[in-house]
Amino acid sequence: MPVDIRRYFIEEAKFLHSNLKQNKLSVSLIDAPYQRFEGHKIRVVNVRNPEWYSSMYQRYFHFRRDRSLNALERLRKSEDNPFRINPYKYDMRFREEIFERLIEGYETEYFSCGKILWNPPNETVREFFGIKKLERMFG
Repeated sequence: MPVDIRRYFIEEAKFLHSNLKQNKLSVSLIDAPYQRFEGHKIRVVNVRNPEWYSSMYQRYFHFRRDRSLNALERLRKSEDNPFRINPYKYDMRFREEIFERLIEGYETEYFSCGKILWNPPNETVREFFGIKKLERMFG
């Protein structure tokens, strides 16, 4: 890919890597609001995995966080490898995920403030891959 297009993939890989590293599922036990027995506790989520990671985790059998972080690290350094059996299938899966995010747009959830922001498709990437320009939805 040309340098200007590759730059968008690298930036997205950096974002995904940072997002995955900062948001690891964390749960804790608290007293249940309605005690059914002595010492009754319930689990509450402190920190959630990013939505995009949860989706990939459900899509692929034995999807691993450590291999995901390693693949994203390779992608952000432009050291990703062609598809093979293990572990480089993660590189391919993340290239596909980044491609979809860039051409379709995506929502980003900011856990600290509870906001969800829409990131529109990247028209430069869409044009490079010969994908028709999107019509603006609101004029």
